[in-house]
Amino acid sequence: MNEIMEETPEFIADRIQALKAELARYPVSKRRSFDRACFLKPSLEMDNKLYLLFLRADRFDEIAAARKLCLHFDHKLALFGEAKLPKTITLDDLDEDDMAVFQSGSYVVLPKKDRAGRGVGLINVPAMKYRHWKNQASPSFC
Repeated sequence: MNEIMEETPEFIADRIQALKAELARYPVSKRRSFDRACFLKPSLEMDNKLYLLFLRADRFDEIAAARKLCLHFDHKLALFGEAKLPKTITLDDLDEDDMAVFQSGSYVVLPKKDRAGRGVGLINVPAMKYRHWKNQASPSFC
């Protein structure tokens, strides 16, 4: 079973710096959407909470986190367009069809948190119901 990593301020600062260095080395062609989001909202480059989300998702592996962060912005651009690229997506950004998917019961937030105190959500992809085929995104970014 995976151990909970001790996240001291020094450890977090070190891993964020490693992720920023990895992003600087990452091919420009693979980080265009992230770069565009940072251009539209310059404070995004200094958003350590954003970096920490991706580092935690990949157990602080900066190479995997950089890849996932860039893919996230690629998919965000494709799904929501450039105007919403730098902003945090909320339920208000979803259209009627998107909301129908959430209300179908295919997405559930568990009432208890994980061992590290984080919320847990489950997605049952086969149970998702779409009104139109174009609203079904590829699960390759999950």
